[in-house]
Amino acid sequence: MSDQPPNDQSQSQSYAEALAELARVTAAGQSARPAQEEKQQLPLPETFEIPAAIVNHWVSLPSTTALHMTFTRQDWDHLFFALDYALTSIAAMDRCIVHYSNGEIDQANNEMWDTRRRVIEGHNRLRQFMTGLMASAGTI
Repeated sequence: MSDQPPNDQSQSQSYAEALAELARVTAAGQSARPAQEEKQQLPLPETFEIPAAIVNHWVSLPSTTALHMTFTRQDWDHLFFALDYALTSIAAMDRCIVHYSNGEIDQANNEMWDTRRRVIEGHNRLRQFMTGLMASAGTI
């Protein structure tokens, strides 16, 4: 199962770059998050939209249809990171509230930005996972 829309090489390249960056910062013992002063100046990620043709294919299947599909490692990565971003966004929101409660507004704003980014990234990963599932859905 592939989660890539047809002819979309940039999505695959950005996925590979994200995994390489995660491996690099993990190996170096660094945080993958930008420095505090840089966060609010960075744009939030774009929202991934499931292509309409894939949605139309999916909704055309009867809800009682048994599906047969194969999942790739990339599909499982998308599912893992969707859940990981969802859970770490809660931790970022917790840090935001602590900073805000302590009157540390700049730090609170940075953690809020991080929360928003993680929610968007998690949502994107879930949509990418579902795109692959919906595109490869074949009946038994």
